Amino acid sequence: MTLVDLFIPDLGALCKGEPGKDAVIRAMVSHLAQRNRFRNEKIVLETLRMREKLGSTGIGKGVAIPHGRSSVSKELTLLFAR
Repeated sequence: MTLVDLFIPDLGALCKGEPGKDAVIRAMVSHLAQRNRFRNEKIVLETLRMREKLGSTGIGKGVAIPHGRSSVSKELTLLFAR
């Protein structure tokens, strides 16, 4: 499997006017939950929030790579959001 294989067109999201990091992360998790990518939306959201508490996943110029690992995820999932 290559990185390109993980880009699934249905998993792209446009987070319009989401105010702040937590709101964007919530919108992204909701988008994935609607596409049945994991079993528990609350656990995934908390996993990403805990990861952000360890240190920001922001890499500059408004770009971030929030990530986490959870047993509620059905498979490796990559979401591109703007």
